[in-house]
Amino acid sequence: MDYFSVKQQFYTGNYRQALQEAEKHKTDDDTVVYYKSMAQLALKEYSKGSGNAGLQAVFDAYVDCRESGALDKLKQAAEAHPGPYSANLVACAQAAGGDYEGALATCKDGDAAELVLTAVQAALLAGQQAAAAALFEAYVAAHEQAGEDEIVLNTAEAYLNFARSREAMGSNFYFFEELCQTFPSWRSQLGLLNLHLQQAHLPEARAIIDLLEDEYYGAMAGAAAFRADLLACKITYAAMNGDETAALRAELQELDAAHPLIQKHLENDASFDAIVEKYSSSIQDAK
Repeated sequence: MDYFSVKQQFYTGNYRQALQEAEKHKTDDDTVVYYKSMAQLALKEYSKGSGNAGLQAVFDAYVDCRESGALDKLKQAAEAHPGPYSANLVACAQAAGGDYEGALATCKDGDAAELVLTAVQAALLAGQQAAAAALFEAYVAAHEQAGEDEIVLNTAEAYLNFARSREAMGSNFYFFEELCQTFPSWRSQLGLLNLHLQQAHLPEARAIIDLLEDEYYGAMAGAAAFRADLLACKITYAAMNGDETAALRAELQELDAAHPLIQKHLENDASFDAIVEKYSSSIQDAK
């Protein structure tokens, strides 16, 4: 069965369309359940069911894990319904909890494009760029035809390129530019926006920021999930343009205090304060 349209819509961030495409398949096989449930989670429309079984029961345990951190129950549910999608949910929960090594180990036990994507993300978050690249290249070498998984693997490759600051003017740029034309969404536009920022294309970056702040994108299903990332891009744009960033940082911290840009800023502030304190003490001792 062909799930190309389902995956294409999901990985471009068009969650409402992904849900609609999944519902066209009059079956409850694991691929349909996985993408339907993931789209519902992204849209904040997922509902647990007391009579759920199979992969749906794993999703219920995954939702509980996200709320309570009960990883053991999720693992038990996944063991009762083994497969790449169950493994991917466990790996996602492990990565979300900061256990990147555990997530990588879980992903390596399976053979699916979705697991490769999660493994690449976990490795990059752990600062293991070489390991992320090796995992990706090994999977691609073993699977000559990507088929319906092309968008999954292209997304993994895009993350690798972003992390290594590669192909900003090449394949990464053309990938997101094409997605913005064929599957316009918050995710595809943010990808292209980041590439323009990487290349210091400030007028083009400003145009995308204005586009995403327009009423059309504001009303798009799932828009709220991407607003923190837009704010992060606006902070980067403002800094590059020589504008004040304090108000934007405060807005981002209020919206998502755990956002990587905020966390990095706090780490840098702490490091700077430590250096100032060290040299202030040295000066006092010298007196």
